[in-house]
Amino acid sequence: MNRDTYGIYKEPPTVGQKNLRYHNECLVVGLRRKEGEMLNNIIKLGGTAMIIGELVNRVLHARSDREKAIQRNKAGMLALGVSIGCTVGAVAGVLFAPRAGKDTREDVGRRGSEAWEKIKDNVSASGHRLVQAIEEKGACLCTVGGKCDDAAKEPLQELSAKLEKMEPKKN
Repeated sequence: MNRDTYGIYKEPPTVGQKNLRYHNECLVVGLRRKEGEMLNNIIKLGGTAMIIGELVNRVLHARSDREKAIQRNKAGMLALGVSIGCTVGAVAGVLFAPRAGKDTREDVGRRGSEAWEKIKDNVSASGHRLVQAIEEKGACLCTVGGKCDDAAKEPLQELSAKLEKMEPKKN
């Protein structure tokens, strides 16, 4: 007699019991195989769903990118239209002005010269303020550090000299 896992004596299995055990084992193996196939199918379906989801996202992004490009194009066309309109308006204003063409040209030239002088004065003043601010900060650093190297003063003097050359000469 054989013992089972608990140490209890039992009779040897009969042919029918052996066949039944074999069939049960076959069923278990078959079920495990089916479970594996089902699991593989689920994995394939999940992968397919992920791929489809990714394709949908790409289509949506492509659509939104096209819409953004169209909006940018519309904005560019609007800016172009505004600039052309301004140009045409300015030319029409000059052509249909109540003054003579010679007077209008002199006025435009005078105003352009005044604007250029203002720009040069503003650049010169800004340059001087920049040099003064750098010199003040440099002086503060010199007092904190104890010594100020002459090599640091040379670029400031060169910058100041260049600004003096740029300064408009007053008659």
